[in-house]
Amino acid sequence: MTYISHGDSVTVNCSVEVKENSMIKQMVMKNANKSYLGKSVSMLYRDVMKNGYLLRITSKFSILDITEMFQSSTPLIFEFTLTDGTRCILTYSESQWKKESHDVSRIIESLN
Repeated sequence: MTYISHGDSVTVNCSVEVKENSMIKQMVMKNANKSYLGKSVSMLYRDVMKNGYLLRITSKFSILDITEMFQSSTPLIFEFTLTDGTRCILTYSESQWKKESHDVSRIIESLN
């Protein structure tokens, strides 16, 4: 994640492995209470792998949305919609979430 102060936004880059040659058209991050739609979703690159493709994408979220997402005690869910309509859903394990949410929350606190 990269914080952009002049737009008060956060750029989120992530990778998704898919079986079919496709592109991601939408990215949504969800916590227990709310869904957050990524803006300006675009593909950084696509790599051919042994059993499919690795898609590296980027999207933007407001800093307020990121703050809300990482205050949740339940793991964040990433939902990607491919151009063919297929949805890919990924999440953190409980232990990964505990560490990641703590780390991101500390970084956000340092911005204030």
